[in-house]
Amino acid sequence: ELLGAIHVFHQDHSRELWSRYQTLKDPEIVARGLALHLLAADQVPDSIEIKLRPLVDLFARHHA
Repeated sequence: ELLGAIHVFHQDHSRELWSRYQTLKDPEIVARGLALHLLAADQVPDSIEIKLRPLVDLFARHHA
């Protein structure tokens, strides 16, 4: 049963995560994390958050 669960994670979930993030650049990963509330805004310096705001808004609209 454990081996089956590991196989499912490896073939489905981890592959999905890899394919989602492998083409994104670091700023896009942070912006997506902020847009989806996977990353708290207070974890990102204000100066960076301001620069990422257009990308955050784009990811928020795309995933709404």
